[in-house]
Amino acid sequence: MNNSNRWGKFTSSNVYKLIKEGRGKEEFSAPGLTYIQEKAIERKMQSCLDGGAHTQSLAWGNFMELMVYSILGVQYQISSKETTLHSVHGKFWSGSKDLFTVNNETGEMESIAEIKKKKKGKDGFYKGDVADLFIAQVKEMNGYITHKDLESYKPIEREPVFGSYRDHSIISMGPPSSGGIALVELLNVLENFSIEKEDWGSSQYINRLVETMKYVYADRTYHLGDEDFYPVPKQKLTSKEYAKSIFDKLTTYAKPSEEITTQIPVEVKESTETTHYSVYDKEGNAVSVTTTINSGFGSKIVVDGAGFLLNNEMDDFSAKPGEPNQFGLLGAEANSIQPEKRMLSAMTPTIVLKNGKPYIITGSPGGSTIITVVLQVILNCIDFEMNIQEAVNAPRIHHQWMPDIIYLEEFAINNDAKENLEKMGYKFGNRNESFRVLGSAQSIMIDEETGNIYGAADPRRGKAAAVGF
Repeated sequence: MNNSNRWGKFTSSNVYKLIKEGRGKEEFSAPGLTYIQEKAIERKMQSCLDGGAHTQSLAWGNFMELMVYSILGVQYQISSKETTLHSVHGKFWSGSKDLFTVNNETGEMESIAEIKKKKKGKDGFYKGDVADLFIAQVKEMNGYITHKDLESYKPIEREPVFGSYRDHSIISMGPPSSGGIALVELLNVLENFSIEKEDWGSSQYINRLVETMKYVYADRTYHLGDEDFYPVPKQKLTSKEYAKSIFDKLTTYAKPSEEITTQIPVEVKESTETTHYSVYDKEGNAVSVTTTINSGFGSKIVVDGAGFLLNNEMDDFSAKPGEPNQFGLLGAEANSIQPEKRMLSAMTPTIVLKNGKPYIITGSPGGSTIITVVLQVILNCIDFEMNIQEAVNAPRIHHQWMPDIIYLEEFAINNDAKENLEKMGYKFGNRNESFRVLGSAQSIMIDEETGNIYGAADPRRGKAAAVGF
């Protein structure tokens, strides 16, 4: 189910300038929770959302304190009215009891759960007082969102992307996310290699991964976007035959990224502030969910009088073809801005089946790194026979075609392997704020023989949890 944001009805010939000025559309995604609850969830909405954010004072739970401080400092101005974040204790937030308040006042407005309990569906949030406050805030910031944009937004059921890898079935998210197609394309290419357990972390293995990633991210740039607006060559990109054509071009040295272009003729850019969770229940239902406000604290704008943050997912559009977004990803016509179009993302919520039954449920935050994070969790389980916690904990690498750099987590490769890769011509990026860790893949594995369910909490971002009940 696609619940991603979209550009509103307003458009302009100079949208690139608007976004650079912070005036791009600030859109929305909450209706999807109501839609899922109405369609499939047994639990009442109150129990699903109870204890959630009140619209005037927002409780933060399970947040990495250092990340909060690095983004905000002790106090960060987040709107034109000088709304600030409070209750920061020294350099750290102490946990879920910490709040930020608007204008130093404790809110009296209803929680989202209470609103949805009293008013059917999304109307309690996208009509009435909350909607009025939302629109007023965006207009004050010289934005263009309207009540009609809010009222007309709907989540869309889309066909998943299906693939296979070494006798396992892959089910992942389709466009406008690039995640599923890119993941299947990566696996299809890598399936042509014979990978041994002792290969993990070797220069040969890294070479295979990186060269494959370059071709797939080039395809992502040129061909992926909202299928309602652009003819995404989905069947071609996910075919075994196309993967073999890429495999035949792979080199045992670092082929410069500028020499790699998409292999399909062109017919005519995501986040550190993303959340992923995986769920498996006693009935055998498997759920993989990724949701985002894009970058740290989204747009850093709080709706005055309501207390919730607005996202900045519009940065995921190709506002100007060839201009990189905040994650260094380039974009093309397939992901250009159009009224009511949904932007490209890298979200890759994925379910892997073994003999037709759920085996791995995974996904991750991490912007442009999400796809390669999910890829490596799956490879670690299938090719290297790791248990789910080992697969999640194992150090990761990332390459996204442009810039032509390998990003490494600490201990991802040893010094000898790194020296060999440098001799092959590879360059390594600094572990900056964006890529100091790669993803946070909260995952589940189901043992086919015993039926035991194993949860793995990724330790990279702190306070992650795997809970069974």
